Amino acid sequence: MNNRFKNEFYSLYEEYIAQSADHRKLYIDVELIDRCIRRMKLRKAAGHDGIEAEHLLHAHPILINVLSILFNAIVRYGYVPNGFGNGIIIPLAKDKLGNLSNIRNYRGITLSSAIAKLFEMCLIELAQEFLITSDLQFGFKKKLGCSHAINTMQSVINYYTARGSTVNVCALDIVKAFDKVNHYCLYTKLIRKKVPVQFLDVVINWYSKCFACVKWNNMLSGSFRLCGGVRQGGVLSPILFILYVNDIIEDLQKQGFGCRIGTRYLACIMYADDLVLLSPSLNALQLMIDQCKMSC
Repeated sequence: MNNRFKNEFYSLYEEYIAQSADHRKLYIDVELIDRCIRRMKLRKAAGHDGIEAEHLLHAHPILINVLSILFNAIVRYGYVPNGFGNGIIIPLAKDKLGNLSNIRNYRGITLSSAIAKLFEMCLIELAQEFLITSDLQFGFKKKLGCSHAINTMQSVINYYTARGSTVNVCALDIVKAFDKVNHYCLYTKLIRKKVPVQFLDVVINWYSKCFACVKWNNMLSGSFRLCGGVRQGGVLSPILFILYVNDIIEDLQKQGFGCRIGTRYLACIMYADDLVLLSPSLNALQLMIDQCKMSC
């Protein structure tokens, strides 16, 4: 399966590079960097380099000029510093009163470089027009949240029940979805979104050098390579993920089964990796589930 995605990507990539003269060139100026620094979340744990957002916010103004030179060199040559790919995984117990020796009782959070996060924020600003996903995806979007997804689902159900129709609901969850993203498949989806070649090359180089170690009781494990999934702890990662799964929504829309209000298709509502299917017909609902299996 991986070889198929790999071959598909390289066949598209060669043609895409040949058309690179038609792509917009990315440039990260000092104003953009300053704006992104002021939007960074404070009081967050530092990555492996020990640098926090507060260091960037209160540093001498010349730092912004230095970062502009660094970031534009990364974009120009498509080469990301090795340190940008390093992460520290901290296991957190889901249930502190549960079995702490059971690995399933833990979830990991990853600490990454604050400078890497700043660079990602700049990339998002420059390429956001190419990273647009369906309106039926409510996860990781500004001014949208879980409450909006729930309200949309309730509105669809109320619309149908008020007209004497039943609504059949199926809730799906993609297990370990963030960790199962195939990198070559992701690159192919970025090409189809027509992202700038510079953006694509940066992502490809970055994902070729993703490493992590585990921190436990102030001790660090050896470093290991991450060969799949989106980068945990990255600002760009959630956006890449919802772009990766966006085909599920688009395929369902093309299929056409499920609930509608007027001409508006509202048969699937997605929040990150959680998906709800809505259909007045059980037969149509099964066909939608089958389509989701194919899309995944």
